[in-house]
Amino acid sequence: MELRTRDERGPLCFDGEPEERGLPEVADHEHPGGYSVMLAPRSSRPKSDPPESAPPTERSPRGTEPPVLPFRTFPAVSVAPVHLVPGVVLVGRYSLERLLSASSISEVWAARGVPFGKPLVVKLLRSSPRSAPRGTDPLRELRSLARLALPGLVGLVEVGNLDDGRPFIAMEHARGPTLEAELATRGRLAPSQAIALTRRLAETLARLHEHGILHGDLAPHGVILEASPAGASPRLLDFALSRAAREAVARTGKPGHRVGAADYASPEQIRAAGALDRRSDVWALSALLFELLTGEPPFAGASFVETILAIVQNEPRFEGVPGPAGLREVLQKGLEKQPSQRFADMRELTLALAALPSD
Repeated sequence: MELRTRDERGPLCFDGEPEERGLPEVADHEHPGGYSVMLAPRSSRPKSDPPESAPPTERSPRGTEPPVLPFRTFPAVSVAPVHLVPGVVLVGRYSLERLLSASSISEVWAARGVPFGKPLVVKLLRSSPRSAPRGTDPLRELRSLARLALPGLVGLVEVGNLDDGRPFIAMEHARGPTLEAELATRGRLAPSQAIALTRRLAETLARLHEHGILHGDLAPHGVILEASPAGASPRLLDFALSRAAREAVARTGKPGHRVGAADYASPEQIRAAGALDRRSDVWALSALLFELLTGEPPFAGASFVETILAIVQNEPRFEGVPGPAGLREVLQKGLEKQPSQRFADMRELTLALAALPSD
């Protein structure tokens, strides 16, 4: 989990990844989305178990030994990086048009499908999963997401690897501002709008949880507000790709990096206290609702360290939270330090929000 504070996000970038100090950044207002920059130390991950040895084979009966086959050689896998420029066609299916955004972790390109020309977005990680533990699939969660057709997710067209091993995803070109951009413009939302948007996000997250997928990286820059007849419709971006990036970074042995959005990380994420469950996403969504109502996250410290210490040690101030009676109690339960004291899942949170009186 890569953690960052609100004040360290830098200028709005529609890849969702503010520039790391000294790194260039390119932005395009057509396609938002993406993840945060690596900022703080992360704990070491346990080493993978050694691969099992191959099972012994039975010897052929005497006199029936198989013939000796000629030695076969296989071409070495090319590790030369794929040069990304406009006009390049990736894996024979995606023609790059222009760079939408770039960060230390990934690049996002506007592209068109070959040969039909459907507009798409292609996101590529800068690191390769070649160092992944043997027998594991760094893109497993993304492949699971690609099989889902949920209205609250930006649809994934393909999950794969370039010739140089780097993972990529091709996704539909969803148009609309990020929730982060909306908050930067408006400051905060009316309570009725904030509650309605949170309920829709909770319903999408509940469906993800039913498929065994946790979000773990919820933040305003990862939500697109797409126009619909019923108003702005929130859709979650390709959050699982950042998890593959985090694991790749962790395996390189580079010190000094955690991943995620510190303002919305649950206490158990910060403590790395055992396996996370759906209640960690309940915390993050409750923190997001707090910001939609007040314009600030519940634990917005002046620095990274102050923010994570506040999440673990302090209680949020609910006095200035606007909204109907009972809303503060919902927020308080969603932001309990102990997971056992929170809503058990997104369904419980949705029901609690639905029970609030209308304005």
